[in-house]
Amino acid sequence: MAAAVVAATITGVAAPAAANTAASRVELAAGNGTHFNTASVTYKRVDGAVNSVKILTIRAQSAAHEGECVWVEWNDPNWPGGWAHLNSEPPCGGMDYIEELNRVIKAPAGHQLKVRLAVHHQFDVDLAHKDVAKLL
Repeated sequence: MAAAVVAATITGVAAPAAANTAASRVELAAGNGTHFNTASVTYKRVDGAVNSVKILTIRAQSAAHEGECVWVEWNDPNWPGGWAHLNSEPPCGGMDYIEELNRVIKAPAGHQLKVRLAVHHQFDVDLAHKDVAKLL
């Protein structure tokens, strides 16, 4: 059974989780020096659902560099551009941001759920720094 779950997770087709799934957390970091940004996403699998997680909380800290703003995003297969924001607003210029979401995100079987830390320089649409991590 364990080998099947590992194999399914690698291919992005996760088996339904057992009841009372424990919370997990992924850490993200991008940039360096005064451009170092971090985020964490705490989530748990949705019991009995395939390829679904409940995002419990996100924390994002922007670099001390004035003008850098941090978004925590997930790879939403239905969102134009492929990445949808999880935080309702980005922290910028050294700010720390924590948000409780309790939001379920899901994708079709075969679509590996991921989150990323996307750092933009203020008023610029191009990514300056990023980090990506798989969920499940």
